[in-house]
Amino acid sequence: MLLKWLRENEHLITPLEDALCVALLIFTVRTTEALKRPSDVHLLHFAASKRLEKALNCTVRSEWQFCPDLLLWILSIGAISAEGSAESSWFVYQISLACIEFDILSAEALLARLHLCGWVSYKLNEAVHYLWDRIVSLRLDSRNFSSLRSFAYT
Repeated sequence: MLLKWLRENEHLITPLEDALCVALLIFTVRTTEALKRPSDVHLLHFAASKRLEKALNCTVRSEWQFCPDLLLWILSIGAISAEGSAESSWFVYQISLACIEFDILSAEALLARLHLCGWVSYKLNEAVHYLWDRIVSLRLDSRNFSSLRSFAYT
């Protein structure tokens, strides 16, 4: 139904709505697929991640001021989905900036916020802990991360 809605309304929806719809598609596929080894990749995730990045790049920071938890959720779903793709670094950078912006200092704090938007712990918690490790690594590598006060897509 999401795919049909997206196809039929693509020219009518805002980038924020597009991002939410794509993130919901990723979430649905990710949480309903059979258990796999973490190294398995799914080409659908990569295609959806590209579209999600494109939609997020068309949003501005002010659009998210009333729904910061939704932004964290969408970025986290995107980062988890993009793992192993060319878009992965972009999502890790964006979620890192969002965590700074919203004072999130640990994987547990991020998970607490993500649970507010709907979450399947046994499918996604481990991925968030891995994502947090990547965020910390990015921040420690001073060549790749500068402490910006706003998101790169604003």
